[in-house]
Amino acid sequence: EHISQQYETFAIAVAATVDSGVNIIKTTGRNSAGDGGAATYVRWQASMAALIVNQEGYSWFESADGAQWTLIDVEVRPEMFGAMGHPTNDEGLPIRRMFEFASGRTVLITKTHRYKSQTAGVDDIRIYSNTRVQGASALTCGFKRIPNTLGEAMATPAYGVWCQDADEVYISD
Repeated sequence: EHISQQYETFAIAVAATVDSGVNIIKTTGRNSAGDGGAATYVRWQASMAALIVNQEGYSWFESADGAQWTLIDVEVRPEMFGAMGHPTNDEGLPIRRMFEFASGRTVLITKTHRYKSQTAGVDDIRIYSNTRVQGASALTCGFKRIPNTLGEAMATPAYGVWCQDADEVYISD
């Protein structure tokens, strides 16, 4: 039997003491309800694949009671990992963690945002095998040189994943 508990944000779920009978956690947003970061997590069991340490806080978390919860959505969005498309935030790490997790899943780019990465000394964003990148209406996705419109120096080359539907949407690195 699946017993679920809903929390408004990821941070509230992390801070929660979850009843031992609950085996599914749903959030309605990452930082606030409705921000695109809604996600579903299942209570991790020893029989499941091992949790990857560098994914803590991205694709899995430990709640206040010590239970570990792993993301089970087959379609993921940048907002689920904390990349909200703020033009002044360095969102390279959440984007990297999303693509590391996304192998065998679909990455949905559904908001018109630019996700900036400027973390020095960190590898470029990589899309791993068996990962599908899809725009809001699945028209076009690919790689593109991203122009610097932020008025700041960007590491070169500035290439990234992009999706284009009615509006242009970029993930840039």
